[in-house]
Amino acid sequence: MSMNETLGNLFVDSLNAYVAGDKKVINAFGKLIQFADELTASIEDAKKADVLKSATKEGEQAYKTGMKVESMPAAYRSAKSVITVAVSMNISLKNADGKYKGKTELEKEIKEGKPGKPEFEKFKGAMNTATLIFGKLDTLDDVRNAKELVRQLADLVIKTEASMMAEVKLAA
Repeated sequence: MSMNETLGNLFVDSLNAYVAGDKKVINAFGKLIQFADELTASIEDAKKADVLKSATKEGEQAYKTGMKVESMPAAYRSAKSVITVAVSMNISLKNADGKYKGKTELEKEIKEGKPGKPEFEKFKGAMNTATLIFGKLDTLDDVRNAKELVRQLADLVIKTEASMMAEVKLAA
């Protein structure tokens, strides 16, 4: 059996398990991660994710046509996404013992590997959310309570700015 046939069998076995809902019995994630690892083993890091995306897209199309499946199950799409992101971030798909990592382990490494948003970006996001929610307030009491919260936040901003400016002056 050629390498392409072996890879194809791994991919199809994984898809069959996800479509049938037997992902644990047949270890669908294990087959999918093995497929991804073997497919990208000899490819330079910068191109691995693109090759994996292309191969899974082509494989899915052929599978959907041949098996008359309209769409791939959510569990498969999630697993594929985790593996693809890990590959794109150059996260090893195997642990120190040479065994394939589980989905949860990869998700944790992905989360740890992504740079966090700067604090100001988080603040802007929170303000945007607050603005959207404020627009949905429908009682005078809610609006007044929101006004008080905004006043408290403004006071905190003014105090923090004054404190930081004092620190800058002391450092100079």
